[in-house]
Amino acid sequence: DILSCRLGADRLALTGPVRLGYLWSQRDGPAPVRRGINGSHERSSGGVRVLVTTTAMPDESWFILREVFAVSAAFADIVFLIKSHPLCSVDRRLALLAQRYRDVRYQVCSQRATELLKNSCAVITGATSVGIEAIRLGCMPIVYDGGWRYDSYPMRDIEDAVFFFRDAQELREALTQTLADQDAARRRRERWPAALEALCHAPGEDPVGALYDALRSRGLLAP
Repeated sequence: DILSCRLGADRLALTGPVRLGYLWSQRDGPAPVRRGINGSHERSSGGVRVLVTTTAMPDESWFILREVFAVSAAFADIVFLIKSHPLCSVDRRLALLAQRYRDVRYQVCSQRATELLKNSCAVITGATSVGIEAIRLGCMPIVYDGGWRYDSYPMRDIEDAVFFFRDAQELREALTQTLADQDAARRRRERWPAALEALCHAPGEDPVGALYDALRSRGLLAP
């Protein structure tokens, strides 16, 4: 409403997340959920896969990794898949953590986050849009709440559909509830369709196509 008032309704178009347009190549809802330890989740190298994605903020990324390694002893069945943000290298700090926590089972991954999400039952992340992709692909978002700016955390608009954590204890609880498929996790998954609707405007439509149509209707595309 604010933008419409300031710019004029004829200059606005709600298209949904254009960067994530590939997720809507198939017109359906969230993908089937991959269960945790007590469910039917597939194992890789003898463990349940949990993706960990860092962000563009070094301090936040360091905190996320540190807390993941700190709680790892409680989850011997998990293989943590580490995916670094392209603008934030964590190799040196990751090596320091690996020296301190020698029993952690982790893999540094170079694959696209999309492929890793498809094969993980949860993703631990921060102030990114990865949570939207995760929900669409049937993967539970567990989001670090570092108290940064509101606009950095799209997940704050759908707080009842994801887990948040501020310390190791809350991360441990979120992982336990997700992997054991407890009521708290099931309640959040039930809210995923509404969450996609809230974040993506019209999740049944292709946002790239919607943007193209909006630009064409306004005569803004080159002939």
